[in-house]
Amino acid sequence: MLLLIVALLAPAAVLTAHAACKLEVSELAVTMDGNVPTVGAKVNGVQARFIADSGAFWDMMTTATAQQFGLAVRPPPKSVLSFRVQGAGGITDAMLTTVKELTLTMNSHPIRNVDFIVVPGNLGNGIAGLLGQNLLRAADVEYDLAHGAIRLVSPRGCKHTQLAYWARSEPVSTLDIKFATPLSPHTTASALINGVQVSVLFDTGAPVSLLSLKAGNRMDVRPSSAGAVFAGPITGIGGRRVDTWVVPVASVKIGDNEEIRNTRLRVGDVEMPIVGDAKNPIEKNPIDMISGADFFLSHRIYVASSQHKLYFTYNGGPVFRLPATPGLSVPCGAAQNICRDPNSTLCETYREEFLSTHTTCPGVTDREH
Repeated sequence: MLLLIVALLAPAAVLTAHAACKLEVSELAVTMDGNVPTVGAKVNGVQARFIADSGAFWDMMTTATAQQFGLAVRPPPKSVLSFRVQGAGGITDAMLTTVKELTLTMNSHPIRNVDFIVVPGNLGNGIAGLLGQNLLRAADVEYDLAHGAIRLVSPRGCKHTQLAYWARSEPVSTLDIKFATPLSPHTTASALINGVQVSVLFDTGAPVSLLSLKAGNRMDVRPSSAGAVFAGPITGIGGRRVDTWVVPVASVKIGDNEEIRNTRLRVGDVEMPIVGDAKNPIEKNPIDMISGADFFLSHRIYVASSQHKLYFTYNGGPVFRLPATPGLSVPCGAAQNICRDPNSTLCETYREEFLSTHTTCPGVTDREH
């Protein structure tokens, strides 16, 4: 598969990272749609635009896209009892389709008979679907989103070479990434938030980085923390709207050379993926944090699957994309939605906050406690 992919993205350049190390590089041009990296392709000869999504384990398209391109959709094999896909918005049932010819660059030869997972909904903005890890992790991959490129890299003689080949004087951070499995080919590693270890999924398909509410509770990074502000809802595959908050954090340490102090993180009660471990197939590891496209834009990243390492350098600018801080931690409408849940543990916190600022919010400030 590696040789096939490199050939299809021609013509490949050869770079030298070290005297004995050669990198055969093929480049995909990336256009940022806001905080979403997109690449051009042709589906059976028709132009299309896909999100380059390192958080998707396989190529996906929506039901609307399959209909648009006249693709036949079929159920999974009978041997598969349940075929479901999990995203930030929850879990959804999925189907399959096959694209006879997928062309990734203007001058490349098409990849034939490419299977896509089909999910309900519409991604909007003319997006046909997602290109996932079955493509992006076929080789080493470099994410240079700030300069409009994703590069698939075939290393030769580079087993013990530091592969951030572009770095000159800037410090290079290194992370050990987890051994992947065919069903969980995601790029995952460990980081420290307020000194507590968390598992991180590096996901270009997520516009912003996000810490799960469950993980945040372990380190007292929660919506009720001092200085926390409501940041609005997010949605994803699965369709569920998830409220998020921006919460102050003392320290985020990713890799051996980068620590962000006195920052803020987005926290939400999101359904995080559970990934496998090739070293221990029985073990399943829940993800605590998604490192999204905001992190990728502020860094240049080389995922060395060949070494089970990730190298990155800092481009500059904010590491995490966050909204401006409003006066109240949550607007009245969102507080009302939360307080409709009789089991909510946050409603009383919001009630006290509105009362302390002499703000009336029906269903919240007049709620009995």
